[in-house]
Amino acid sequence: MTLDRKQFDEIEQTLRDIRDANQHGVIVSFGANQNPDCGDRGAVTVSIQKGGQTATSEALHLYDAYLMATHKVDRMVDAENARAAKEKESA
Repeated sequence: MTLDRKQFDEIEQTLRDIRDANQHGVIVSFGANQNPDCGDRGAVTVSIQKGGQTATSEALHLYDAYLMATHKVDRMVDAENARAAKEKESA
């Protein structure tokens, strides 16, 4: 399948729409691959970067992978912030 300029522009707008405007530097990448656990359909992956953390999730459906990656990266950032606060408190 070949995408034309209009289709790429639509994908770009969708990516901009799902970016959380309250979070600086959130980067989302998508992928599709074969996965024997997912049957003939295969799986999709989503990677999200927030702060210095990156999380990737794989699922049958893009929305599910997006939610899982979002929650993973949020937990990673929260843990990083808690560590920093603890270090600051003990300094």
